Amino acid sequence: MAKNSDYDLPTNCYIRSKNISHNGKPLSESIDINITTDGEPVKCGFKIDNHDVYVKRISLKNLPNKGEVWFDIGIDFKKIEIIGFLGAITRWNNSERIPLPFIWGDTNSVANYVAVIASSNGNTVGIRTNRTDISNYTGALNIYFYYL
Repeated sequence: MAKNSDYDLPTNCYIRSKNISHNGKPLSESIDINITTDGEPVKCGFKIDNHDVYVKRISLKNLPNKGEVWFDIGIDFKKIEIIGFLGAITRWNNSERIPLPFIWGDTNSVANYVAVIASSNGNTVGIRTNRTDISNYTGALNIYFYYL
């Protein structure tokens, strides 16, 4: 066993899924989903407050040199409840990867940030930054939501 902190943890873990099911399907089938960037929303397989949760993945291109840029996701925000964002942007030469949303610095001054913003009316998601320049970065953002 590998030594990890104060606990001995196995280095390999296997689950025999022959008799395990999720949503009436064998485990191996229930977790086989494909999320296509800039494609249709995909049902995640779990619920929040009895609503099916979906994810929509959008590509992030043409990012700003400070300021903000908006991306149309093709879903009317008045018909969904957004529950979270998860994504990353990467510099063109792979020398830096920034998780989204991102804040660096103390919470009073917020030295650097890359924020994810949902428009209050419409169907756009914005990336806003005060970093010197993220125009040479690209990436993707997952938007988790359920329909109202």
